[in-house]
Order: sequence, then structure tokens, then C-alpha cells
Amino acid sequence: LAIGCIGAAIPFLWLTIARKQNASRFEEDLGQAMPLIASNMRGGMPLRQALVPIAENLNEPVKGEFAALNRDIDRGMPIADAIEAMAERTDNQDLVLFAASVRAQQATGGNLADIVDQVGRTIQVRVELRRSVKSKTSQGRATALIMVAVPPALGVFLTFSNDMYREFFTSPMGWLTLGVCAFFEILGYMVTKRMCN
Repeated sequence: LAIGCIGAAIPFLWLTIARKQNASRFEEDLGQAMPLIASNMRGGMPLRQALVPIAENLNEPVKGEFAALNRDIDRGMPIADAIEAMAERTDNQDLVLFAASVRAQQATGGNLADIVDQVGRTIQVRVELRRSVKSKTSQGRATALIMVAVPPALGVFLTFSNDMYREFFTSPMGWLTLGVCAFFEILGYMVTKRMCN
């Protein structure tokens, strides 16, 4: 039963980790894509054409998202709306700012290339800060993982190494004790993770 539950949880866990890694990679690549868009616009391209090389030349996941953005625009969606749709798909607040900048430029004019460049610099600085914070909180995150992993491992070891512990853990009082321990384990991990965040 335990192995079945773990097996059922693995795909969801893998999907969550993959989604986080994908979002992180997207943000890093977006920081590089924005200056390229600004450079294309300074070279005389309108915004619509400046977006096309990003979908052709950069790596996934930025490539796929910009390809979807270009498809939305080709189907007749306004550029700002298409960028907002991409922001919603990727859950990226910088793209919301980009869409607002495009809307403002279309309404009032102004140099959109400079705004795009500034958004790109903001993303790059945020990525660097996140890396810095991650390295500085690595000890706390490691502590949280050890705090969660050691007690269950010790419990399993004691259960199989000593008959007295095995009898206790299979009794109603043992189940209650394990439940209380599991609750405090999860609570401790959440508190530590929140502190690190």
C-alpha cells in the first residue's frame, strides 16, 4: 500500500518539479530575448516582425511560447492581448508589464524599444537575485530536507531492527503517535520552507 501511494504520487511530483524548472528556464531565456527584440526594433523592424526571430532562433521553452504568440497574432489577436495570453500561460508578471507597455505605446506613442530593453534588464537582475538568495538559503533548505527525511528513516530502521518497536508501531497507540509525528514533521517542513522563501 505504501509503495502504491508513493508510486501514485511520483507523476504529480515530477510534473510539479518539471513545471518549476520550465518556468525558471523560461524567465532566464526571456531576459535574453527582450534585448534581442529591442535590438530588432532599433534596426527598423516593427514589433510584430521583431518577435519572429525569437521563435526561430532561441531554445525551448521560449521558442515554443513565442511561436504560440506569433500564431495568436497571425489569427488576428492584437499584439498586447497575445502577450497577455502568453503571460497567463507562463504565469510571468514581466510579460504583463510588457503587454501594458505595448498598449501604452500604441495609445500614446513613445520609444517601445527602450521599454522592452528595460524589461529585459529587470528580468535579468531578478534572475541574478533569485540565484543569490537560493545560494544563501541552501543551508536552511538542506536542514528542512534532513529534518523531514531522518525521522521516517529512523522509524523504519527501528521497526525492522527491534520487535518491541514493531509491536508498538502496529498498535493503536503507535498509529496515533505516528500520526502526531507526521503532523509535526509536515508543519516543521512548511515553517522552514516559508522562512527560506
